[in-house]
Amino acid sequence: MIILFSSDPHLKTIYDNLNEGGFNISALVTQPPKPKGRKLEIIKNTAHLFAQKKNLKVLSPNSIDEKFTTELAKLNPKIGVLYAYGKMLPAKVLDIFNYGVINLHPSLLPKYRGPSPIQTAILNGDSETGYSVIRLSSKMDAGEILFQEKINIKPDDTFTTLKDRIIVKASQKLPEVLEKYLEKQIIPKRQTGVATYCRIIKKGDGDITSRDTANSAYNKYRAFTEWPGTRIITSQTPITIKKAEYNHGKIKLIKVQIPGKKVIDFDAFKNGYPKLLTELPNFVII
Repeated sequence: MIILFSSDPHLKTIYDNLNEGGFNISALVTQPPKPKGRKLEIIKNTAHLFAQKKNLKVLSPNSIDEKFTTELAKLNPKIGVLYAYGKMLPAKVLDIFNYGVINLHPSLLPKYRGPSPIQTAILNGDSETGYSVIRLSSKMDAGEILFQEKINIKPDDTFTTLKDRIIVKASQKLPEVLEKYLEKQIIPKRQTGVATYCRIIKKGDGDITSRDTANSAYNKYRAFTEWPGTRIITSQTPITIKKAEYNHGKIKLIKVQIPGKKVIDFDAFKNGYPKLLTELPNFVII
């Protein structure tokens, strides 16, 4: 019996591959519904809604307390699988599972432990990354490794395209790794090498500053496509880059957005806001 831990839309991909691999999935543990939008309606996350469609039992605790731990233990779980759940699992939870909790982490651990490994790889201009299948420990991303695979980062990869490719490949490999692990054909190995860490992304991290070059600004655009977005700050208004290309040491803006307005082509922006063109960085093609 498998219990999934996730609050991410990619739960569907992971579920489908495990289900096709013959694994019995009984429940999902996910983040509780949260207020969203102007009306602050209480909304369930995408993973929660998907699990309900599949008639899975859903646990969405506000905290990992004794009540939740007791309820989880009653399910008699054999193994857990975690991807982007959003909370650290303490030892008292990990100990409930006969074979522990297995985590899909989108980096080649011990590189980029922490909450933003994909964004960090893109920001640093890395040419490759990958994913690790590990058995969780009580320390962040420090568990023993069951399997790793390298994945190339394309020059035009964004957070979205790279994340999708990593999860598809990891999810396809996961049933085989779990089967071998449960049959003791895989011996978990300690992580080796120097551990590096990435941090939580903040709202202003995507803002282009005077310290940015065309390359670093383009990497910000690629890394922050989903959130928080990449902005050029001008005296009148921030300009959010919605689509761009890197062209011989320059950035070609294709689509941009002004707060409260629709996304428009950059040519239309030039006609509508000619005075702002003088405030764009010199590496932007006008």
